[in-house]
Amino acid sequence: MITIGDLARRTDVSVRMLRHYDSLGLLEPARTDSATGYRHYAPSQEGRVAAILALRDLGFSLADCRVLLRDGTPLAEITALLQHRRMELEEQITADQRRLADIEDRLTAIDQGRAGTTDTLRLTALPALHLLVVHGQARDESEIGHVLASLRAILTERAGTAGIASNVGTVATYAGRTDIPVIDVAVGIRADPHTTAPDGFDTVTVPAEARAAVVRHRQGVHLGDAWNALDDALAERGLTSTGTYRHMAVTTPDGQELIELQVPVRPLRTGC
Repeated sequence: MITIGDLARRTDVSVRMLRHYDSLGLLEPARTDSATGYRHYAPSQEGRVAAILALRDLGFSLADCRVLLRDGTPLAEITALLQHRRMELEEQITADQRRLADIEDRLTAIDQGRAGTTDTLRLTALPALHLLVVHGQARDESEIGHVLASLRAILTERAGTAGIASNVGTVATYAGRTDIPVIDVAVGIRADPHTTAPDGFDTVTVPAEARAAVVRHRQGVHLGDAWNALDDALAERGLTSTGTYRHMAVTTPDGQELIELQVPVRPLRTGC
């Protein structure tokens, strides 16, 4: 006979869990000392523990293990449990394959974003933008896409009410605040500098910039990855982004619909 501690060491299962197996009727001791209550096991019961662990590794619950390991369990009941678990695993595999495809798509998009940044990055001056905008805020970069989608819907509705075309010349801007930890996000329509803002809009002038980075990407690009790729490319050139970020849809002379990202840049400060 071996003690519960010996069995725990041999099977790499905690004493607490072995006692739990006992309470469920999964692993009864070969003998229990009536005076001390100490459990003693036959060395062969290592095989029982191994069988429990193997079923747990397949995803069966302890209740299922009790049925599958119980003497006299009808074969039909065992088959039903195995078939049910097979169905669960097939569904999990299908879900995992979708997740894997999403990850592969994201990795491909990152590679394409890097290539697009390398191929299209240029440094240039940016003109001032005069916009009629609706505003929102994001607490961090992960929220910007959701805020932009909400603001675009609001912009479309309010522009329709005001009789303004909102399907051309739309610009999105975002800039981190220095006083509080939020990012100001706006979606706007280009307007004359002297235009009076209709109800539901504010007028904003995004200042001209003497030096900025501009890149273009395909529609549907993951904006966070695109901006990260631009930051990496700028760092390689000893530059960093600063000020208000802009992005807008552009149409190339050959009719391609692209997203253009624009951001002011300054020399990257390096420590000594």
